[in-house]
Amino acid sequence: MSTDWPLLSAESEAYAEMLGQVADERIASVVDAIEQEDRLGDDTVELLVAQGIYAAGLPEDCGGSGATLADVALAAAIVATASPALALLLADVHVAGLAALGCDDESGRGVARALAEGARPCVIDAGSSLVGADVTDGRLELHAARAEGAADAASAVVVTENGAYVVAQDAWSGRSCGEPLARTGMRGSRPVPVTLTADVVRSSVTADRLREVRQLLIGAAAVGLADAAGKHARIYAADRHQFGRSLDAIPVVRAKLDRVADQVASHRAALLAQCTRVDEDRNSAARSVAAAATGYAVTASLDMVQVLGGYGYLTEYPIERILRDAVSLRAIAAGTSGAAV
Repeated sequence: MSTDWPLLSAESEAYAEMLGQVADERIASVVDAIEQEDRLGDDTVELLVAQGIYAAGLPEDCGGSGATLADVALAAAIVATASPALALLLADVHVAGLAALGCDDESGRGVARALAEGARPCVIDAGSSLVGADVTDGRLELHAARAEGAADAASAVVVTENGAYVVAQDAWSGRSCGEPLARTGMRGSRPVPVTLTADVVRSSVTADRLREVRQLLIGAAAVGLADAAGKHARIYAADRHQFGRSLDAIPVVRAKLDRVADQVASHRAALLAQCTRVDEDRNSAARSVAAAATGYAVTASLDMVQVLGGYGYLTEYPIERILRDAVSLRAIAAGTSGAAV
């Protein structure tokens, strides 16, 4: 279920086609396992590494391909149609890579090279009311009531009001994690409480820049979810018949489906434009555009549940999972903006 993005170069269009094939043929096949086990399997990460998707935004000398932020957003959107938890991991890989390459010492490049090989990062925003972080003389005291992927991560980036700090592999190994926390959706992201006292390295990349980038990539994943909801509902409406005609022939149903498609296209275009502005260090409206996208994913999913009627709430259909994922993704995005989740 690939996502068609506007204003792409021929190279990016080819990249999008490849991403769509990976999402439809490979990632979609493991969605049930992710739901049941609540874990992103190493084989799925290895697939993205082998396809050059996992850390595409890193420079070539660190194992990436130097992809633009727009292309990373493209990957997040298309991967999210199958697994939004995996799309969130792609976002955090990109953010962690940016922060690591902003460090003066070799440990930062070591983190970046490990990411290119498939290491998982954890990005923690101390702007959330769920996180307490203090850095004094290069020493971090961290208490996070909730951190996505912390248990499986090999390194971390902690974003504070005073800057962004990279926790390299050796230091991160000293963390203490609690049991996975309950949440509405996003199975596979595995949020856990985490505490850590460790030496850290400050990145030259600002906290605001990292937050903008992460919000845009989460927004792209939300657009992918909204798109998936619309396409699943459209398939259902074409196959389901009432009153002697298919559901999608009923004007009110067709209007709902068309409205979602139009809004998804609008949010895509806005996100793509903001990705370009952020890449070019121009003033952007990244936060408001990303917030609108994550909010709309919930709205679109609710509308598409209505298209399916009572069936929309059954686990036999993907719409109920998409709605749960959209709600959880919106909460994660709120934490990234520095707001309470």
